[in-house]
Amino acid sequence: MTKISKTIKKLRTANGLTQDSLAQKLFVTRQTVSSWETGRTRPDIEMLTKLSLFFGVTTEELIYGEIKNLGPEAQKRRTEKILTIVFAVLASLLVGSGFILIFVTYWKKFPIPLKTIFAFVPILLGQAAAVYTYIKKRESIAWREGASVLLLAGIVGTIAMVDGIFNLGSNYADCMLIDALLILPIIYIFDAAAPLVFYYTASIYFSINVFEYAVLETFQLLSYVSVSVLLMLGFGYVFMNRRKTKDPHHIYSVWISTAAAVTTVCMFSIIYSYLNEIAAAGIITAFFAVLYAFGKKEYKHYPFEIFGILGIAATSAGAIFLSDVFIDDILPSSGLNEIAAALLAVLFVIVAVAAVIKKRNNFMDDIPKTVFIVCAFLCSLLELSTCFIKPLESLRIIFILLFTVTFAEAVSLIVKGAMSLKFFTLNMGLLLVAALTVFIVFSLDIGTLYAGAMLILFGAVLFIANFLISRKAKKKEAEENVKKAQS
Repeated sequence: MTKISKTIKKLRTANGLTQDSLAQKLFVTRQTVSSWETGRTRPDIEMLTKLSLFFGVTTEELIYGEIKNLGPEAQKRRTEKILTIVFAVLASLLVGSGFILIFVTYWKKFPIPLKTIFAFVPILLGQAAAVYTYIKKRESIAWREGASVLLLAGIVGTIAMVDGIFNLGSNYADCMLIDALLILPIIYIFDAAAPLVFYYTASIYFSINVFEYAVLETFQLLSYVSVSVLLMLGFGYVFMNRRKTKDPHHIYSVWISTAAAVTTVCMFSIIYSYLNEIAAAGIITAFFAVLYAFGKKEYKHYPFEIFGILGIAATSAGAIFLSDVFIDDILPSSGLNEIAAALLAVLFVIVAVAAVIKKRNNFMDDIPKTVFIVCAFLCSLLELSTCFIKPLESLRIIFILLFTVTFAEAVSLIVKGAMSLKFFTLNMGLLLVAALTVFIVFSLDIGTLYAGAMLILFGAVLFIANFLISRKAKKKEAEENVKKAQS
């Protein structure tokens, strides 16, 4: 029974609850919860049942401290909880959109004074729902998410109608920025993750719009700064909830925030950038390397490893193919953009190095991962050097080094995949080697016959490698089952 205190505290912190909030849900005092967690007192049988139902674990897990959460009832409650939140958000979105469509339908028939009054109806309805939720239903995730979406719809509708009534001359991007800034406090106050999608979309759209129509490079740099600040404001919400490692609500916010960051880097580096495309690949490679550096075993539900491996492999291979184009076509320097690119990449490197130092034991236990990240940073620095080094011979040397480092990335992925029995990692390494081989084949112009033979060879290698690792995984599973049966 001595493990009950630690288990209660562990479950409470994992769900992002304070002692006060847990006490309110169980109809006890905060001092009672504190006594449980310090071991001064223990919950009785009835309270143990309430705690197990509330946290979705069995009483045995609660008593002995082994939180497996594998029972069908626990999984059912978890699924029902997620579905409740999803349907609450969907229902709120439909209701909010319906009100907006009704107003739009009859909008032209209203006189201006009546239009002005009706323009504030959506935001007032959203605020009413938000106030009721904050006072009565603050502990319900479904209510908080639904109210935040209703308020978001109200804000968007009111701003659009006010702008149309008084002809304020605001463009679409400006309205999106205002909407994003108004919904940001709601995200923090209500601990609501659903509006993050709109917030990031509006922020990125505004920053890209500023960059696209900027006349001076100073204003282009301003767009970099604005998107960085807006994204960091959104990331602050994720950081505040960083201890909720098992909460689907928090995991969703991490996925959305990571996707927003990836989208921003890709769009600014490629679509609207005057940078050398190889240098743009360098920025993206550095960013994905940072993502992968943060990934740990306990982050298995988060996108760091997936985006990291896939992103580094894709951008490194892309830089190799782009290098062949730019070897004979040296682009002119674009000044401020190149400096901004270099500073951004250096910032990513500093953050990743800090992460490696802080969690160095993890990297010492995973040598292939360390090699992969180091090679990724070398690759990004080589790619960025093309912004500043223009002589043809220097570019050829950089290309050879870039090819070598990318090959080292591929080998480290293959080794890691084989050691950890991970198909995704192994296949990415083999595909990266195949991409480099295809590049050599077509660059040397050896003919379609030999090129086809090389592709068949790598396809066969891919099949054989997957077959061997599958057989090894099944053998390992069988050995573990035998050990369990013997014990």
